[in-house]
Amino acid sequence: MSSIFVTRLNDAWSDACIAKILAMSGLQVAEHDLVQKLLADFVHDRKLGLLWSTSVRPDHATSQLLRVWSDDFGARAEISAFKSIGEARRRLADQSGSRRIWRSIPRGLVRRGALLQDQLYHRKWQQPQGWAGQESRNQLGKFDRGAFVWLDPQHLLWSAEFRELAPEGNWSFIEDRVNPPSRAYLKLWEWSWRSDFRPKSGDRVLDLGASPGGWTWVLLEAGCRVVTLDRTSELHPAVRERIESAHQGDAFDLSSWPEGNWDWVTCDVIAAPERSLRLIEELRERNQRFVITVKFKGVPEDRDIERLLHQLDDRRVRAQRLWHNKHEITVWMDRT
Repeated sequence: MSSIFVTRLNDAWSDACIAKILAMSGLQVAEHDLVQKLLADFVHDRKLGLLWSTSVRPDHATSQLLRVWSDDFGARAEISAFKSIGEARRRLADQSGSRRIWRSIPRGLVRRGALLQDQLYHRKWQQPQGWAGQESRNQLGKFDRGAFVWLDPQHLLWSAEFRELAPEGNWSFIEDRVNPPSRAYLKLWEWSWRSDFRPKSGDRVLDLGASPGGWTWVLLEAGCRVVTLDRTSELHPAVRERIESAHQGDAFDLSSWPEGNWDWVTCDVIAAPERSLRLIEELRERNQRFVITVKFKGVPEDRDIERLLHQLDDRRVRAQRLWHNKHEITVWMDRT
């Protein structure tokens, strides 16, 4: 079963991480060539920011990791030969039903892609704002999503089953430039749109390493009751006056946490990746809902990738490099 991975263009860290994952896989990787693709497990085109597999199952470890580092992912991908745009339109329209929109991935033959998109059912993307309420999620999520890219004038790489609501996973928001204490709030906004479960009004949340309060602000705006823990006490005053309590301590030392039962634990602390991954493991064993960023100074070490894979074996756990993540990924878990 083939898959398409849409990767970030002109991002050296993304390229290095993907190259690391492919090197660890032990599978055959070829550059984009329509003959070579038949012989390789993965085909990579760095200029297009595209990667596709030809024979590797979606549950294979390499596919799991590539989905984490990809901005979008399409299942059941195909490369089809078409003599004309009209022939391609007829084939894709047969896949559409009444709920599928189509997008051209603006790589490769961009003009030809736009002409094909104009002949299929598509919708203009409207930038969202704020935390993902259920009504707004339902409005955006009511359509299935397909996407395609022309590799050359006759060959179309396409899938009718893409993951992201935002085109190419680019969650750019209408920003609030007045109220949040830091721009870290955008990561939690984006996560709320990507995740099928998230804190709700009235939930009690422990926000680790909260200062200056970007994530705390988002949680308060969502109606959560927030307790913070940090080595410092540098919360923004407008945030501090709204929380239940603030505590000093080490985010990674559970014995220093304030007592209580938490609906969610959140953490956006700058720390060595092994510390964040160890915290994830401890919370997973406690069956504790969480959302945590894992930050890397450079390309992830083999041992950190292996730890992440171990955690992804748990179906409750998901991970994604969000659009607003820098050299980091976001990992989260529900109890179901």
